[in-house]
Amino acid sequence: MFKKVKNIPVPINPENDISIAWTNYLDYLNGNLTKKWFNGTIRAIWLETEFPSLYIDHWEEIFNQIDKDYFMTESENKSYQELSDNLIVYRGISIPYVENFEYLNILENFHNLDNAKYCGLSWTTNYDKAVMFAKRSPGSYENDSAQKISLVITAEIEKGNIFAYLDGQEESEIIIKREYVSPKKIKLIKE
Repeated sequence: MFKKVKNIPVPINPENDISIAWTNYLDYLNGNLTKKWFNGTIRAIWLETEFPSLYIDHWEEIFNQIDKDYFMTESENKSYQELSDNLIVYRGISIPYVENFEYLNILENFHNLDNAKYCGLSWTTNYDKAVMFAKRSPGSYENDSAQKISLVITAEIEKGNIFAYLDGQEESEIIIKREYVSPKKIKLIKE
């Protein structure tokens, strides 16, 4: 199943999303795509991708090739320029409920976690958006009928480490490589 985004056919399946993004990435590296086409295509796919953390290593490689001037819109670029050099960002996550789970230990082991959900690429400057993402179903991560714990992670980042700032979906999204995120606190979100 495909959806048209700015006249580019974009798949709605995460496995197809990364497959098409990765093919475009390889084509770009081999000189078969212009910088403008590559950035526009990757942007369109990213905006429609749900649960990109399933393929986080691939997405990080792709974002290493992004050019902010082509990837972000003019208004996003302006908003990016206005960001402070150091800023607070939030990530909303939903994890399966486990009795006696010490969710605060996530902070202590943040960069050692195997599960990319905690330390994904996608963060926001908008706390309320992080809460929304924390409360939504994790979809393909776990059994949708399982009881969930919703968490918001607060972190500090440096503007210079940001891959891109996107607001096309009014999410105030910051895309940043995991290693540049310094988590400061985690909050349990009550339903």
